[in-house]
Amino acid sequence: MTPAIPPLSNTDTAKIAILLPLLSALKMEPINNEAVNLLLPFLCEYAIDSDNNATSREAAALCFHNMLSYANPEELHSLYSENLYTELRDKMERRLDDQLRDVMTLVAMLGSVTSARGGPCTATSSKIINLLLHLSSNQSLTPPLPPPTSNTPLLAAETFGLIVSSAPKSNLPFWKQRTSFMALNHLKKNDRTVAGDIILLHVGCNLPYNALGEENLAFILKRVLCGLQQLHEDFITMALSFLLKSIAVLPKQALVQCLSADDVFSIILQILTRKDNASAIAAVPQLLLVLQILKLSVSYWNVTDYKLEVLGKLGPAVDHPTRLVRNAAVDVTNFLSVLD
Repeated sequence: MTPAIPPLSNTDTAKIAILLPLLSALKMEPINNEAVNLLLPFLCEYAIDSDNNATSREAAALCFHNMLSYANPEELHSLYSENLYTELRDKMERRLDDQLRDVMTLVAMLGSVTSARGGPCTATSSKIINLLLHLSSNQSLTPPLPPPTSNTPLLAAETFGLIVSSAPKSNLPFWKQRTSFMALNHLKKNDRTVAGDIILLHVGCNLPYNALGEENLAFILKRVLCGLQQLHEDFITMALSFLLKSIAVLPKQALVQCLSADDVFSIILQILTRKDNASAIAAVPQLLLVLQILKLSVSYWNVTDYKLEVLGKLGPAVDHPTRLVRNAAVDVTNFLSVLD
């Protein structure tokens, strides 16, 4: 908290942990904007301070998020430039990745609300999106930030994902398209990075095909598949989901132009032959997705050259301890076996 306020006692902390969730759950219309504008900076500061009680900080963050929709646009801009950006610079300078994540969570809350509100909040939203895009690609900003740690680009990509996957109430049905096309325009002009691939995944998975268009969908698909082997475990499932979506909705001509049979079957074999498939919980959705991709791919590419190799690699999936995987593997094996 601000130095003008003495450290909170345990009793005060307990009261805050009880009162803040109640405050955040109140119906806030009509509401006194002056009270919200006054409270938001203190809630922001309290939620970020790692010395405070964890439960109270979570309650403060929830209350902060719920009040953002009722604050003045000028206050939201001040909250970003004077509070969150300052905290971001401090945590990066001191190399405090855990605390930086807490700041980024509040940045995501502010970014989703300002994007959805639009109008006078658009400038703040654009600054937040540009911040995340520049951090994800290790590019300089004005005012400058300290050199990022190795985790900063991935954290920025995750924060972008929180914004574009959120669903705040909005009178602007196209705010996600606007945010996503800002990211696409930035990433098309820059070299490929793992964090950039993750941002593209978030865009591809959170926008409908019609909103993206064939050209952008093909661009995302090609970039993501180029970096699939470098993606963190948490994002491989998302990448496979996006590949399945693309195969299902892209016209055959467009799909074949941006993906070759070698591209697709190298991914299929990579997932099928991983050593931890039988023990890792995360491997179950990945195997199910790959088996669906394998069955759909027959309609797009000539699988004759890969048939015997793929059938030879399906054995572990057929014997998998999870029934869903076993059934899907048997179904795909029978399907491939009868193909000429």
